[in-house]
Amino acid sequence: MQNPAMQDSPSQDRGMADMARQASSMQPDPVGGASPGARRVTIVGAGFSGTVSAIRLLHFADAPLEICLIEREEGYRYGGIAFGWASTNWEHMLNIQAGRITLRRERPEDFLEWANGEADRSDWPQKWQYHTFGVACVVPRRIFRQYLAERLRDAAADAHAEVTLRELTGEVIDVRGQGGGYVSSTPISRPRAGCTTCSRTR
Repeated sequence: MQNPAMQDSPSQDRGMADMARQASSMQPDPVGGASPGARRVTIVGAGFSGTVSAIRLLHFADAPLEICLIEREEGYRYGGIAFGWASTNWEHMLNIQAGRITLRRERPEDFLEWANGEADRSDWPQKWQYHTFGVACVVPRRIFRQYLAERLRDAAADAHAEVTLRELTGEVIDVRGQGGGYVSSTPISRPRAGCTTCSRTR
């Protein structure tokens, strides 16, 4: 049996698909690196919820779309306070068994497959570097954060050719409606890993 807090319900799947379609119908406001005519969605906060929202948009979007993921605290990126690097240590475990963790309702085995076959374990403590995760195993929160980060990269790599992800470091201080969309204000917004800066949202 799977924990509903760690997976998408059918209604959530439909909601993300609807969000992707709505984003594709918004007014265009492209920046460098985005496809001509691309619409934009800005996600403020790259913790657990922001990261999963970006992953699902990347899965569902099938028209030109730019997804901007903004986080002001790098130590919380991909995991937020609950799973972020800055707020956890290697002895801090998830309160859910490994076999019940998944980001995708349609792939309940996803975490176990990643942890046992795909994960980069080079920075893991020796205790975990050679560990084989089973259904009932406990999992350090830092490993779960890495799972989120790597699944985000996978989703970006596998997304529709005209769907792009921009990861930014900055703080959003204002959002206001404008011309059928929204404009977000960021006093400082730095791209990560060569990403193009974007501060306006449609």
